[in-house]
Amino acid sequence: MELLGPIPIDLNLDMVQTKLRTPDRDSVVKLMQEALALAEARAVATVAYVEEKGDDQVLIGGQRFKSRVLRKNLDDIGRVFPAVVTIGSRLEERATRSADILTQYYLDMIGNLILAEARSQLIQSLCRRFAIDRLSWMSPGSLEDWPIEEQRPLSAFSQKPLPPSACSSPKACSCSPANPCPAYFFRRHPRFSAVASARESAAIAARHVMTRRPRVNTESSNKAAPIHHAL
Repeated sequence: MELLGPIPIDLNLDMVQTKLRTPDRDSVVKLMQEALALAEARAVATVAYVEEKGDDQVLIGGQRFKSRVLRKNLDDIGRVFPAVVTIGSRLEERATRSADILTQYYLDMIGNLILAEARSQLIQSLCRRFAIDRLSWMSPGSLEDWPIEEQRPLSAFSQKPLPPSACSSPKACSCSPANPCPAYFFRRHPRFSAVASARESAAIAARHVMTRRPRVNTESSNKAAPIHHAL
C-alpha cells in the first residue's frame, strides 16, 4: 500500500476565478490562499485483483460490488487500484464556521478543485510506478447503477477504512472535500467513455497550476507527487 502526502497543490488564479464566476479578484486570491493553507491533500492506494465476474457484480480482493456498469468496464481487466483521496477536514470546518453563505460556497468550490488536483496527481503517480499509459476511474455513487453506500467496502482496502457512521446515509457517504473519496482506478478500457487518462488528467491539472511554479507536466511520466513511504 502506498501513501501520497502531503501532496503539494497549486491552483491557477484565473481558473479559480472563472469557476467561481466572480469579478472580485482580490477576494478570490484571499480565499484561495486560505483554502490552500488549510487543505491537507493525501491519497492512499493499493493493488487488488478481480477474482470473480458475474452478470452484474464483481469480486475484487475479497470485496463484492454490485454494478453492471463496473462489471462491464472490467471486462478485460484483472488488476485494479483501490484508492482513497482526501484533503482533510480543516477547510470544510472553516467554511462551516463562516456566517456568509457565499463564502461557504466559494470555499467548497475551491476544495473540490484541490481534491481534483490531488486525484490527478495520484493518477500520474500510479501510471509512472506501474508503467501504465492511461487510467480510468469509477467511484461508488457516480452512477445510479453503483450505489454510494458501496464506498464502505471499497474504503476497506485502505488500512484506515471509513468509520461506521460514515456511510449511514447517502448524504453522510457522499464525497466532499472533507470526506475521503474512495474510487477504483484501472487501465483505460477502449469502450469506457468516462475516462481519466494520465495525460488527460495532467492537462486538466495544468489549468490549475500556477504558471510560475508548475507542478504537473502534460506527460504521464513526469511531475507526479512524491511517494513518501510505502505501507
